[in-house]
Amino acid sequence: MMNVLSRAEIISIFKTHELKIETPDNYYETAADSVHSRSNPFQACSLDLHVGAIYIPESLNGDLGSMTHPKTDDHVLGTGGTVLISTREKITLPSDVGAICFSPSSMALKGVMITNMGHIDPGYSGNLHFTAINMGNEPYGLKVNYDCVCTVILFRLHESVEQPYGEGHLKQLQTNQGTFDVSGSVYYSLPKLARDFLSVEKRAKEVAEKIFNRTAFYSLLAAIVIAGVPIFQIFINKPWETEINKANNKIEALEKKLDYEKRIIELETKLDKIKTNTASSNP
Repeated sequence: MMNVLSRAEIISIFKTHELKIETPDNYYETAADSVHSRSNPFQACSLDLHVGAIYIPESLNGDLGSMTHPKTDDHVLGTGGTVLISTREKITLPSDVGAICFSPSSMALKGVMITNMGHIDPGYSGNLHFTAINMGNEPYGLKVNYDCVCTVILFRLHESVEQPYGEGHLKQLQTNQGTFDVSGSVYYSLPKLARDFLSVEKRAKEVAEKIFNRTAFYSLLAAIVIAGVPIFQIFINKPWETEINKANNKIEALEKKLDYEKRIIELETKLDKIKTNTASSNP
C-alpha cells in the first residue's frame, strides 16, 4: 500500500528534514515558504528537479563537457544530439518514501526525450542522472539551473525499507590533470553514450561529400563536353569529305585533259603518216 504525497505533505517532510533537497543556494527553503506558482518546484503533488551539470558523450577528459569537467552553463542540443544530465538538486528520500520520475512536458513537446525515467527507491541519496536526446528538427537550448529535467511524484510506503539505496560510491578517475572523484552513475553511463544519437552530423557530412563529388564530376563532365563540342562537330560535319571530293574532281579533270592530249598526239601522228604517204605517191 502506498499514498501519493501532496504539496503540503512534501513541504512538511522537507521542513522536518525527513526529505532533503540540497542546492548551492538553498533555493528550496525559500520556495517552501513562498506562494505557490507555476515556477515553484513544489507542485500540487510533485516535485520539479532541474538541469545541473551537463556531460557530453565522447568528450576527452579535460575538455569541457567531459567526465572530469562537466558543463555548468547553458548548452545547445542539436538534432540527434545526446547529453547526460545531472540534476542540480541532490535529494535524500526517507526510508519509507519512494518516487517515480516523469519527463516534463516542456521538453517532450519540443521533441527532447528523456530515456531513463523510472522509480527512485526509498532512502536514495544523491543527484539524479538522465540521458536527454533531441528527437526534434530544431536545436534545443538547455538552461542550467532553470530548465526542469524531471518531475518527481513521491509516495509513502506502509513500512520502511531495510536497506536504503544510495547513488553509489564515487569512482576515482586518474588523468593527466590529476585525480577526480566521479559519480558512479556518470562513470559507468557516459562512455556508453554516443554524442550524435542519429548520426546526423556524420550523415550530413557524408551527404555533403557526395553532393560535392557529384557536383565536381558533373562539372568535369560538362567541361569535357564543352571542350569536345568542336571535335564532335568535326565528326558530325566531316569537312574532310568536301576536300576529298574537290581533290577527286581535280584528278578527274586532269585525267580527262591527259586523255585529250594523248588523243591529239595520236591524231597528229596519223596526219603526219598520211602526209608522208601522199608525198611519196606524187613525184
